Amino acid sequence: MRIITLGNPPVPYLYEDGIHYNWDETGNILQLFLSNPSPREINAILTGDVRFNLITYPECLFLLVQFEGMPWWDAPYSWWVVPENKRTQPPQLEEDESLLMFIFLFNSITKKLVVERPVILPKSFAEALIKAVREQMQNPVNSNQYNQRIDEVYRVYSSPAEMLEIAQLKTHN
Repeated sequence: MRIITLGNPPVPYLYEDGIHYNWDETGNILQLFLSNPSPREINAILTGDVRFNLITYPECLFLLVQFEGMPWWDAPYSWWVVPENKRTQPPQLEEDESLLMFIFLFNSITKKLVVERPVILPKSFAEALIKAVREQMQNPVNSNQYNQRIDEVYRVYSSPAEMLEIAQLKTHN
């Protein structure tokens, strides 16, 4: 497992403001990047209520997330875009289990980890996310198909808040 410690820069996927979701051999991980996050933003991500939603397409899914008092964010994901040697099968949840997501907030200016927060996903959302990833596994796509779908969605919906119109779940933690 990749070790990320507070105050040390990781090897993330981006260092500009935004969000990145990945589910691979290191776990179920949501990375947020903000330029010099304010104390309010840090506190919301560290301790505030978190709401999740999901949009699925054959080529990808969009994870929608909102931290208390902050706008919605969206992060596209496809099992097929993860390097083959890093892919992992979603777990089969037992009746009394859910899924853990690790949320990391990075200062995109200093490239340092500011917040690390494990979140137990609501059971209904965890099940929907696992189902969506399993369905993706049955429908191979290449990076061009993945990127085309993302471009199409962003042409239709100018913000994650607008994407909520077609989202499948209304869950929060």
